[in-house]
Amino acid sequence: MKEEKLQCFICNHQDSSGIALLNAFICNRCERKIANTNPNHIKYNLFKEKIKLLWAKGLQL
Repeated sequence: MKEEKLQCFICNHQDSSGIALLNAFICNRCERKIANTNPNHIKYNLFKEKIKLLWAKGLQL
C-alpha cells in the first residue's frame, strides 16, 4: 500500500511523515528545523510567521 503524501504548510514539499496541526500538515523535516532553530537565527522569524498564518487559518474554520 502506498502512503499518502501531503503538502507541508511550511515548505510546500510533499511528504508522508509529519504532524497535523489545526488541519494543516507539517513534515518531519520542518518539525525538526522548527524545534532546533535558535531564536536569534533569521529562519526563526520565518517559522514564526508561518505558524502565525497557520493559527489564523485554523481559527477561521
